[in-house]
Amino acid sequence: MKVYLGLVSRNSRKAKEIRKEGWGVVVVPSLIKKFCHKTFPLYFVDNGAFTCWKNKVPFDDTAFLKTLEFVASIKETPPTFVVVPDKVAEGLRSLDFSLCWLERLKREFPNFRYALALQDGMEIKHIEPVVHQFDWLFVGGTTKWKIRWGELWVKFAHTHNKKCHIGRVGIVK
Repeated sequence: MKVYLGLVSRNSRKAKEIRKEGWGVVVVPSLIKKFCHKTFPLYFVDNGAFTCWKNKVPFDDTAFLKTLEFVASIKETPPTFVVVPDKVAEGLRSLDFSLCWLERLKREFPNFRYALALQDGMEIKHIEPVVHQFDWLFVGGTTKWKIRWGELWVKFAHTHNKKCHIGRVGIVK
């Protein structure tokens, strides 16, 4: 198991703790200017959809693509995975949106590993036909849905030889 925390200042006490523990960080478009791959060599890229959803603003595809361009320029430490754009808590609409994005991402950034963000309303019968297109599964969605279905999705991922990450599960103080 690997632990990933929200990005913190590279000179902070928490940054030292993160490195000491061998943990990673989550890189989101809104914080890319704070990211230093030499400080945090273990990281994954989230697309920022949750932050946009929470703030009731449209998904910022430009910021997401600029983040990927920046990360692609870091040859020595690629991200563990990239979360494909999704629509928080929108089930099959999110799946369709992610599948459209996946084609583009694989074409423009072929060396990354991609994670499908699972959302409220998705079921195994919806994901089974497309799971082979992704390298990871990312349990997203609302906290209530995640708690209810997280274990099922982890087992499903492992059955299909995929790694699984459950996003935004708590806060370390």
